[in-house]
Amino acid sequence: MKYYQVFFVMLRILVLIQIALVIFKKQHLSPELKTLIDSVLKLSIGAFIIVFFYLNNVGLDAWDVYILQFSGIVIMVDVDYDNLLKIVGRYFPAISNNLAFLKDIQRYPKGD
Repeated sequence: MKYYQVFFVMLRILVLIQIALVIFKKQHLSPELKTLIDSVLKLSIGAFIIVFFYLNNVGLDAWDVYILQFSGIVIMVDVDYDNLLKIVGRYFPAISNNLAFLKDIQRYPKGD
């Protein structure tokens, strides 16, 4: 198996486990868990798109590859970093403090 196939198999397994736990009412999705799952999926898929099209020549025009890589960046920017860093800060405060600049990605001007 190639590295990206293993990656997607692991994502599928995690999603299936989560679905099974919710269906059988063994675990309720808290807002924190939803934020973590959403963030992991968006970050991993966005990073995969960027790296895959950077390393593999799939016969596309260079500008098309740039657009696809930019779509990976857009997916990664869509993560709710403010809530994610609050959750991470509870368990790993040093990591949360070092990544505090990510909160500026989605900061809106006052009055909006």
